[in-house]
Amino acid sequence: MKRLSCYYLDEPLSPDEREFAEETLLGLDARFRTGALEFEERRIPNVLPVPGKEGLFSKELTEHLATIKKNLRKAGIRGDGGVQVLFVLPQSLQWGSLFQMAIYEETGFYPYTLQRWYYDGDKPERREARILDGHGLIGGKGGSDEGNRR
Repeated sequence: MKRLSCYYLDEPLSPDEREFAEETLLGLDARFRTGALEFEERRIPNVLPVPGKEGLFSKELTEHLATIKKNLRKAGIRGDGGVQVLFVLPQSLQWGSLFQMAIYEETGFYPYTLQRWYYDGDKPERREARILDGHGLIGGKGGSDEGNRR
């Protein structure tokens, strides 16, 4: 039975989010045809770089990507090479973007992304989930629309 890996940083899918993701990504009637019939949630070890003496992160993205890829490998991303996975976006937009790039480098596909945090200015607000086909949106092979909660 084919499983779709679902990677997350801060918290796993809520029951409502899981139900929505299953409707959107699993089975023959899925909006995005993954071929998977079930999820396997995998927590990414949350060991992120810390700010330097000036309170700033390194300006060199490759340093961050190397750390993130190590964390993804600990979570099992090597077993998903050549497969588009689901990534639950964290509250931080910056880290979410970096993780998507690292997932691409490890699997060859930008992930489907489940977004639950939205911003009005600097204030994050948790709302109903939506799923985006990251690979399709950047012009890769696959779908190019989004699965919004009905």
